Amino acid sequence: RPSCAARTVMEELLHEMVFQVVNELINSRADYRPAMQASFECVMGDNSSEVVAEIDTQLLKLQQKLLKLINAKQNYDGLADEIDELWEEKEELFLWEVSKEGIR
Repeated sequence: RPSCAARTVMEELLHEMVFQVVNELINSRADYRPAMQASFECVMGDNSSEVVAEIDTQLLKLQQKLLKLINAKQNYDGLADEIDELWEEKEELFLWEVSKEGIR
């Protein structure tokens, strides 16, 4: 069997070189800085404010239904569970946005 002729690169050396290049990019004042910033923003993803606004709209509608069910003295357990799930989803989106800001 023929042996592989590719060079082996130590992972620690690869990490060190990547950090060195990123630090040089950050500290330089070259023209590629805006392109690098745009790439980071693209990787970080869009702002989730539209999704949060949609969740808020759904929550408002569900809460209005919940009040009607409570006033009519009907079972509202399923609706309450749905509201709880939306609140959890909204909280997860908020935490994701906070963590993205910390990374930026």
